[in-house]
Amino acid sequence: MLPAITRGIIVTTIILVMLIPEFVKKIAIPAISFFLNKIINREKSRIYAISKDNSLNEEVVKECHTELMILAEMELVQSADRKIGVYFYELINLLKHIVSYNKFKRLYPYLYFINNEILINDKKIKNKRYSNYLWAVFCFIGMAIFSFLYIYSSTNTNIQSPVLFNILCLLLIVLSELSGLITLNLVIKKKEIDEFNHIKNLYHERVIVKLNEKFGNIAIL
Repeated sequence: MLPAITRGIIVTTIILVMLIPEFVKKIAIPAISFFLNKIINREKSRIYAISKDNSLNEEVVKECHTELMILAEMELVQSADRKIGVYFYELINLLKHIVSYNKFKRLYPYLYFINNEILINDKKIKNKRYSNYLWAVFCFIGMAIFSFLYIYSSTNTNIQSPVLFNILCLLLIVLSELSGLITLNLVIKKKEIDEFNHIKNLYHERVIVKLNEKFGNIAIL
């Protein structure tokens, strides 16, 4: 029979493995989105105030309204990049909203434009994937070390281990595992890339046409 504390560690590990995707989906991602929206809303308020200045000419007011539209679209798709924001806004609209506006937000940091073409930086994704795996391995090694220290100090009757040391080990075990699982969950999967490429191949030209109609030339954004 395993010691009670060992059983507790095993049960905690299983629970964390089951809950980590929901943690990232319902807590971590919304928290990031909240701060991004705060920044965008602050910028929207500033531009809106400028547009109400009666001394401005019609052209400047028009530019302010265009900027407000761009910021609103960036907010919907949860992008901090102007071009990516307006691109995905139009893309999702063409998809008739069968997916959410922020469906591909995990890919945003790895996308870039060359003229009117949007591309994925595969090298950057690969490097990030390796660094995530390396960090996850480091975290799980740390978890194993702290688990060993805790079990050893708890089961060895010749060691008078302070209670605070045991509590610290438990906390480090949980934190190491949580950090490792979150890191693994952040790895961009091939399925996500393939899905984006498939949709892009179907709708890209239509998206660019719409963007050029709205802004004259997406390259100037």
